[in-house]
Amino acid sequence: MLPGLEEVWRACFYDGAEYIRFFYACNFDRIETYAALDGARVAGMLHLIPAEIDGRGAYYGYAMGMLPEYRKTGIFPRLHGLVFSLMRERNAAYFLKPANGRLAAYYAAQGMKEGFYLKRAVFAADKSALKRSGLALKDIGAAEYGSMRAACFTRRGCVRWSAAAVEYAVVENLRGGGFAKKLAAPEGEYALFGHTEDETVLIRETTLPGELAEKYGGAIAAFFGAGSAEIDLPVYSSAAGTVVPVGMIFNMEKEDEGYFNLPLD
Repeated sequence: MLPGLEEVWRACFYDGAEYIRFFYACNFDRIETYAALDGARVAGMLHLIPAEIDGRGAYYGYAMGMLPEYRKTGIFPRLHGLVFSLMRERNAAYFLKPANGRLAAYYAAQGMKEGFYLKRAVFAADKSALKRSGLALKDIGAAEYGSMRAACFTRRGCVRWSAAAVEYAVVENLRGGGFAKKLAAPEGEYALFGHTEDETVLIRETTLPGELAEKYGGAIAAFFGAGSAEIDLPVYSSAAGTVVPVGMIFNMEKEDEGYFNLPLD
């Protein structure tokens, strides 16, 4: 079935064969993969990555799509409906991250609703603040990053990921030119996960509390040689920023301060 899954993946996400095989080599045995078949041909697919929310089983819907000729045929809603039935049977929570507003509306029509949010803060680079800050950055591996994020995101509604899921997210990000770093500041040590894009360093996850994100955001941008830093924070963070919806849910209640941001898009 893997060649058929690869065909759908390429048609939907434009990744190369090497990356697709890397994903399945790392994940196939630990996730659930469902496919819609037309005879022997894979017409569509979706993947469920296991997680946990408040001690309850949960699944993240990832890499879902159909071959172009099978879209708008009603096949994907039936495939997705299978997932909804499974979640009810397992009494498990289900969530996903729509890539855009059109897909969010599509999933809403199938019975999902907004359920997770982030606070996004932007800081202009400040070289003088960097000189004053006493900050130091060093690379860290997946185990240390996972330990730091697990100790930070403990509130009700925060998704807990397996060590394997965190390891894959870190390795995949590094493979694509991103980073996982430990920021040493006078107040303590904090994890940073992200990548640079044009003149901006995109911090897609951090254990920095809001007040320190505001204090050091400009210095972090300067540290990376970027013009600005865009930092994603839990919605409950004290930092000023723009609240953006990032996740949709099924078979669970929205937690106003929930957080799931394993940076795997």
